[in-house]
Amino acid sequence: MICEVCQLESSRGDLFKVYPHLFRSQSLNLCLSCYADKNDQVSVVMFWLFLASLPFSLGLALYLPTHIMGIGFANISVFQISLLVSTVLHELGHVAIGKLAGFRMFSIDIGRGRVLYDFRVWFLQCRVRSIPFGGLAHGAAMSGRFFKIRRFLMVLGGPMANAILLAGAVMLLPIDERLAMSVFHGFVPVLIFGLANAFLLAVSLWPYDFDSAAGKLSSDGKLVWKIWWAGKAEIDQHLAARYWMEAVECAVEKDAAGMRKWIDAGLRLFPNNLLLKISQPGILYIEGRYSDAMRSYALLLGRFKKQGLPDMDWHLLNSIASCCILSRRQDLLGRAEICSRAASKKNPLSPYCRGTRGSVLVETGQIDAGLKELLYAFQNVPGRVGRALTACYIGIAEAKKGNPAASRHYFDTARKLDSKCVLLDRGSAP
Repeated sequence: MICEVCQLESSRGDLFKVYPHLFRSQSLNLCLSCYADKNDQVSVVMFWLFLASLPFSLGLALYLPTHIMGIGFANISVFQISLLVSTVLHELGHVAIGKLAGFRMFSIDIGRGRVLYDFRVWFLQCRVRSIPFGGLAHGAAMSGRFFKIRRFLMVLGGPMANAILLAGAVMLLPIDERLAMSVFHGFVPVLIFGLANAFLLAVSLWPYDFDSAAGKLSSDGKLVWKIWWAGKAEIDQHLAARYWMEAVECAVEKDAAGMRKWIDAGLRLFPNNLLLKISQPGILYIEGRYSDAMRSYALLLGRFKKQGLPDMDWHLLNSIASCCILSRRQDLLGRAEICSRAASKKNPLSPYCRGTRGSVLVETGQIDAGLKELLYAFQNVPGRVGRALTACYIGIAEAKKGNPAASRHYFDTARKLDSKCVLLDRGSAP
């Protein structure tokens, strides 16, 4: 089967869905990622449509005070804005209570979908995504003492923020009464803000699981219940995640020494943690020792296969392929081809696998096929470092196709994303 948008090919039928087209009799066959994007596009269009209509709606209410349309659209616009603002405050509630409870807070995501803006505010990495609904706060406990109580408080930090905002809105309801005596009769922004927070409070406390950029996660309400049933192994996994997250932050800054410090410290406490073990070759990768990193990934791959851990295969295969092409050794292109194809087959929806696969295809002369994979990866890889590498390979592909202007554009983009990107020397000088 083949996706009619991103051209993903796979024999696995469970990776595809049929998307009914509103204006055509023929439906679209899409991969799960593109199917989700199509559904999300409707939400995005509606959000910005109502947001842009707010000034028009208020103006219509002034000129036609007896017409309900202007006030109706204005209230809907305020609801959309209230959801966005309250979502940001919800995630900051997790951060604030998490810090007070002794958690190391790493980042927050606002919205869903592709990353539009990625910036740092003090200790917090902030990512604004394309669909302005929902959010995530990423943090980990710095010690196991009173772990369940402290995590319980951190999880409730978001709903507590919405509860406080709801209470504040109830206290400020007289503002709506004053508006009712003006030309804006029926415009109730305070009530709408309160309803938005009541909605977020109910949604966050309802126990359910959902898919996210970080995988399948649980709502705040479900997490509150799961915390009290967590065993020692689950608590240890959470505590070990702190060391892994610290190592990832060091990797983004190309700090190999810092990465080694955190991984070694984590493995001393949690010697069997798979996430930390898999991250060890990343130190060699950051140092530019790609051949050594490749051998370390290959050793881990063989070890995990013996232990019956197939879920790790795709990541290790993809890492081996990435090391092969970054080493710039022609004799390793064959291995890169085999490993990238196997990784893409095991996890065809991963933008990381598709980016590596596209890079290998470009290096082996399959430019057009490689560009399709790379453009998909560039739009969907969340981190600056990964997007910079992908942008460089798009620039390399465009240069091979005889498009120097496009090549320079992508290398300039990569330079802005990551000024230390190892592939910048293959593009035009700044």
